Amino acid sequence: MLEEFDGGKSKRVYDIITGDESWFYYYDPKTKRQSQVWVASNDPHPTKVRRQRSVGKHMFAIFFMKSSFNTIIRLENGKTVTAKWYANECLTQVLKQVEKHRCLNGLLIHHDNAP
Repeated sequence: MLEEFDGGKSKRVYDIITGDESWFYYYDPKTKRQSQVWVASNDPHPTKVRRQRSVGKHMFAIFFMKSSFNTIIRLENGKTVTAKWYANECLTQVLKQVEKHRCLNGLLIHHDNAP
């Protein structure tokens, strides 16, 4: 792909939209006050060893271009990434966002399609 765009020097790299989906985990960490414990002056301080399990996770599809960030789309809970969701939800939002700044002629979409 780099050969086609002269190692990234070609102005055509501004026509590429790149996207991928990923899981983002979120946590409900304890506050500093909640994690405080009393320790005698001659006792060693407690060590926090285990990482807290995540409270939940969300799937996001993220799209960007060389010149700017484009769109973040959250997949609703319980749904899976399908061609229908990608075509109807993702691409329509991404293309609307791009149209605000430029025409769609010559636009290339590069998306990771790993299972």
